[in-house]
This record gives sequence, C-alpha cells and structure tokens, in this order.
Amino acid sequence: MSRTLYRNGAVYSTHDPFATALLVDDDTVAWLGSEEAADGIAGTDVTVVDLAGALITPGLYDSGLAPVPGADPAARWAQLTAAGYVAVTAHGAPDDARHAGHLRALAAEAESPASGLPGTRLWAARTVHDAAGVDHLRDVIGPHLAGAAPAPDDATDVPALTAHLTAVTRAGLAAGWAVTTDAELDALRVALPAAAAAGAPLRGAGVTLAVATDLDAADRSLLSRHGVTVLITPTDGLPLRTPLAALAADGVPLVLGTSAWHRGGTEPAPPWSLVRACVQHPDPAQRLSSRAAFLALSRGGWRAARAVHPLLGQLVPGAPAGLAVWEATELMVQTPDSTVAAWSTDPRAGTPLLPALDTGTDPRCLRTVRDGLVVHDDGTLAG
Repeated sequence: MSRTLYRNGAVYSTHDPFATALLVDDDTVAWLGSEEAADGIAGTDVTVVDLAGALITPGLYDSGLAPVPGADPAARWAQLTAAGYVAVTAHGAPDDARHAGHLRALAAEAESPASGLPGTRLWAARTVHDAAGVDHLRDVIGPHLAGAAPAPDDATDVPALTAHLTAVTRAGLAAGWAVTTDAELDALRVALPAAAAAGAPLRGAGVTLAVATDLDAADRSLLSRHGVTVLITPTDGLPLRTPLAALAADGVPLVLGTSAWHRGGTEPAPPWSLVRACVQHPDPAQRLSSRAAFLALSRGGWRAARAVHPLLGQLVPGAPAGLAVWEATELMVQTPDSTVAAWSTDPRAGTPLLPALDTGTDPRCLRTVRDGLVVHDDGTLAG
C-alpha cells in the first residue's frame, strides 16, 4: 500500500473549494484539506509531493477520440496520458477482426493502470439491425465494446437508425452518431421517438450524439426527454454551432471529445483548448462557464459512459484516485456572461478555481495519476 500527500497547491474540488492538499491512499482519494491539517498527515509512511502552487484536477475523460487509420494507436494513447487524460471512449473501431485487432489489444492492455495508458472503451462503426449484429460486434471488438455508431450513409435512413437504436440499446450498449446536416437532424427527430415506442431503453443504455447543427427548443426537449448526451467536438474542423448554454439549461448532458466519428487529426487536441472553445462560443448567449465546460471533460464523460463508481471524475474522499497536476499561469473563476466581470478571484464565492484561459499559455500537465498509479510525470514535481 502506498500513500502520497500532495500539498502546497490548489485542489479543484466542490467538496472543499479551499483545499490546498490532497492525500492518495493506494488507489483512492483519502482526504483533502488545508496545509495546517496536512502537517498532521505527513509521516514516514507518506510520500510528500510539493506542488509549488500547481493545480490538481480530476483526470480528464476524452469522450470522442477517433483512431487515425493506419496509425499506431498506442502512440496516441501515450500522448493522452501526457495531456492529463485517464480514460477515453474511442469511436470508429472497425467491424472486422483484422483491422480491429490493434484496438482490441490496446483496450485489453489499458485495463491495467500499470500500462501507462488511459482506460479505454470502444465504439464500433457499423449499422446494427438485430441481436445477431450485436453478437457479431462483440465477437470482433471483444469485452471492451461499449457502443456502436451506424454507418455515415445511414444517418438519414430512419428505419435503419430506428433498428440500430433498438438493437444496440436492448443489448445494453450505447448508441450514437454525428448529426451535422438538416437531413440528419430530420431523421433523428423521427428515429428517437420511434425507437422509444418500440421499447428501446435509450435512457438506460445511453445515446450520445455529436451535434453540429442548430437545435430549436423542440429539438432540445426531444434530446432531454430521451436522455441523450451531446458530444462537443470543437476541433473537428466545423464552426461550433451547438447551442451549449441552451442545451445545458434544458438538462441535456454535455461531454467533450477531440474528434467526431468520421473525422479527426493526427494528434489529440490540447484539452484546455476544448474548454476554451466552449467558453468562447461564437454566440455569446451560448457560452458555458469554464466550470461547466470542464465538467464535460471530466465527470461528464464518466456519467455518459455509465461508469459503475458514482464518484469517478471527482476529487472527494472515497473517489478513485484519477487526477492531473497542472502548472498554470493564473487560477480564476470564469462566467459565461460577457456583460458582467469575466473573471473573479473572490474566495468568498466558495467556487473552486480553474486555470485562466486568456493568458496566451495553456496549462502544462506535470503529472497524471490513474487509480493511484503515476502514468505520466515530466519530472517537475519534487517528492
């Protein structure tokens, strides 16, 4: 058993917004609090890490990673841990054994934090019409299959989408796809209620849509009613049109990812650029606070993945110890309302602080910890 005390920094936690120290006991967050209280915890059986003012946040969750065809996925996964990610949902796994082999092996290796890789859930790229289709995907992808997206050509085919939603969610898997055109949105408007009427457990299994089109109040109500999560992918090459603030106000969960199902670059996007894209939405009325955007990049991902442990993505006592340590120029609280002061450092608000995103320099990840094990360290931290 190992115990590590991080102190002399800042801890992003709603449990104690003023915490400057955090104790990891084996694979669990055991305590967080003040420097004075930390003095009583430090001892010969505790490794003390001096944060030197660095910020600890929950580890990140990439909800929309797209493997690059022909590239070695292991190299990209290693880049992710160096960027603060502790888990990913990878979309676009091929539906044939030969091409899916690398991802299947990678997901198996990533089961153990000792691999140095983020935990991995896989989504297959195949339209499923029935239980036999689901069985085929399970045979090909293996036990880390978490969801399935229909082929892009079927995104406007209402019968195909309805059958896919029904078969996949009845099998306990998540379903979802990219909605980028008016025709695809029209098909979604019909397929979602049709699948629900057919008995598809949409809310229980989970539906995640990468929406890059305008949504009116009726659309947002439809998504909320069926428990749909919206995947935001600011780096997929399209303008950010998703009405983020309106979706959040209507109770639609949001998650962040580096790419949509059938797009993606060769390297993961810097995580704080994803948060900044939400905070600086082209439509000021649709901007999120940095806190809401960060939630979509951390705890929101675990919720959308239907994680078993209820405390994943949080830094609270009893939570699995998944965290990232950041060197940041400045810590502040950002509001989405440009008509009031954009930044606030008033400690009386009791709101945990996040890095300022308008300094010209993104936070640098110094260390990533997954289930209590260090999976990335750049050598900066003392201890």
